[in-house]
Amino acid sequence: MNKRREFTKAVKVEIIKRASRMTFNYPRPYCEQCESSADKFEIDHITPDGLSVDKSAPLTAKDGMLLCIPCHKEKTASDVASIAKAKRIEAKHIGADRPAGKLQSRGFPKSERASKIARVKIDKHAIPALPRKELGK
Repeated sequence: MNKRREFTKAVKVEIIKRASRMTFNYPRPYCEQCESSADKFEIDHITPDGLSVDKSAPLTAKDGMLLCIPCHKEKTASDVASIAKAKRIEAKHIGADRPAGKLQSRGFPKSERASKIARVKIDKHAIPALPRKELGK
């Protein structure tokens, strides 16, 4: 259901060709974000796949970009944050973020002893006052 879509091998080759430049008669891929040489790279979705609406459409080279490893880590972290924010906004919009009402239990049943103590009425005036210390002695 929420399966992440992957680029086909042909689309990956097209993205790599787009990001390559000829240096010393050898095509070399460059990061499309920071434009540094990318010996090790990742192909990443431009729009995070978790935010895409139409998942039935096939992925093309316009949907991806070649990133060096540091840029890919940074973009992945920001993508995860933006997907989480979108999910929070969606949950708030449909009302799933707040409980329906305050849940309250019946409480514990009172023990027999507790109910007897509660029935006994104490006359507060019959209790002698505590002796007070007089000041100055």
